[in-house]
Amino acid sequence: MSPTAAVNFKQIAAIACGLALGCVFVLYSMCTMRVDKYSHYYLQTKKNVSRGSTEIKMEDGLKHESQVVNKSTRKGGENKVKKILFWNKWYHRTYYDFGAGEEPFKRYNCPEKRCSTTSNRDEFEEADAVVTCGRLMEWEAELVLPPRRDPEQVYVYFNREAPVTQLGNNHRLNNVFNVTMTYRRDSTIPFPYSVIEPRKDKLGYIAVTKEDIERKSKDHPVSWMVSRCHKKGCVRHEYVEHLSRFIPVDIYGRCGNLTCSRDSSDTCMIMQERRYKFYLAFENAVCRDYVTEKAFRTLNYSIVPVVMGGANYSEILPPHSFIDVRDFESPAQMASYLHYLNNNDTAYLEYFAWKRDYEVRKVEPYEVFCRLCQLLHEESQLLIDFDLEEWWDTMAGETCLLDDYRTKLMSYFNIDPSIEPVPKTNGKLLHLRSRYSKDETESLEISR
Repeated sequence: MSPTAAVNFKQIAAIACGLALGCVFVLYSMCTMRVDKYSHYYLQTKKNVSRGSTEIKMEDGLKHESQVVNKSTRKGGENKVKKILFWNKWYHRTYYDFGAGEEPFKRYNCPEKRCSTTSNRDEFEEADAVVTCGRLMEWEAELVLPPRRDPEQVYVYFNREAPVTQLGNNHRLNNVFNVTMTYRRDSTIPFPYSVIEPRKDKLGYIAVTKEDIERKSKDHPVSWMVSRCHKKGCVRHEYVEHLSRFIPVDIYGRCGNLTCSRDSSDTCMIMQERRYKFYLAFENAVCRDYVTEKAFRTLNYSIVPVVMGGANYSEILPPHSFIDVRDFESPAQMASYLHYLNNNDTAYLEYFAWKRDYEVRKVEPYEVFCRLCQLLHEESQLLIDFDLEEWWDTMAGETCLLDDYRTKLMSYFNIDPSIEPVPKTNGKLLHLRSRYSKDETESLEISR
C-alpha cells in the first residue's frame, strides 16, 4: 500500500469512527430526553401549531416533537386489552358507576370489549387512558393530577357539573387532556343526563286526559323544589321573587316553607304531578347545554316544566314540551301566560302531545365508557394541544354567566330590577302556606 493510500485509509477510518461516536451520542441524548421528558408534568403548547405535530416546551427549556396520538399504533398493538385508569373519584364513586376490570364491558355488551378498568394509580404507566373527574369536592383545594404526562396516553376530562363548580385554575389543565366527557354536546364523548328518543312502544302510550288535569289545583298551579338558596351562577331566586308577585308559587325544600316525601325523588314528583300544573325546572347555573335531571325528570310526569338556564332547549327537549322563561319579556308576562294555560285545558294538554312520538331515556355511565373503549381501538387521532380553559372555563368564551355578571343575568332573563319583588321572612320567600296536613308531608333533601 502506498503512503498516500495509507493516509487516505486512516482519514476514512477516523471519519467513520467519528460518525459512529456521533450516532452513539445522539442515541444517548434521545434516551436522556425520553427520561427527562417524564420528569415534568406541566406542558406549554405553542400556538399556531400544525395538525401533524405539536411542539411542546418543557419547564426546563427542553423541546420535543409530540406526534398526535394514534391509538392503533400505541404500545401493545391493535389486539391489546386497553387499560382505563380512573385517576380520582366521581363524588364517592371509585369506578364511576361502571365497574372494575374487563367484566363490565362484557356485562353491558359493549360493542368493543377489549378494555379493562382500574383505580390503582400504581398502574399509571400501563394505562392507555386516564380518566380524571374535574368536579372538586369541598375539602379539595385543587385538582390533583398525575405527576407526568405521557403523550401516548389518552387523558379524559370527566365532568357532569357546570364549570362554576370547578374551583381550581383550569389553565393548569391546558394541553393535558385530549378527550372530553361532559354534558356538553360538543364533547368528544357527550354524557348528557338524558336524551330524547323516538317512542318504541307507541301502543303502550297512555295519553294525559282532561280528567287527569282536573284533579290539579287551579289556585296553586306552580311548584318549585330547591335547597341551594341564592347559589352563585344564577338568578333563579330573583326570578321567582318577581314571578310570585303575579302568580302563586309553592316552594319546597330549604329555601321554602313546604316539605315533600323523603322516600325518593319519584315519590315527591308523583305528589307534584298530582297537585300542580307547572314545575319550575330552574338550573343552578346558566351554562351552555347544561340541562340536568330537573327538566328531564319532569318530562316523565304529567306536569309541564318551566325551564331556566343557558341551553338552547329547543334543540334538546321535545317540541312544545316546555315553557322557557326567555320567551317572555318579563316574569309578569310569563305569569300571564301560565294563568291562560291554567284556565284553558285544551291549550294545556297540547304540552303533552309530544309523548305520542317521543320518550325520555336516562343516559347511563356504561354507555360513555363503552364508547371510550371503542375510541381507544379506533384509528382516529387526537391532538394534545387542547385549550380546556377556553373550551370549558367559566370566564372564557362566556360558556357560563356568573353572579359577577348579575346585571347581565337579570337582563338575560328579562328581570326588571326596579320592580320590588315579594318580601321574605328569615331569608325565605313568603308564599301561600301548605294546604296539606303534616302527615302528608315530610322533610326532603333536594340535591341541588
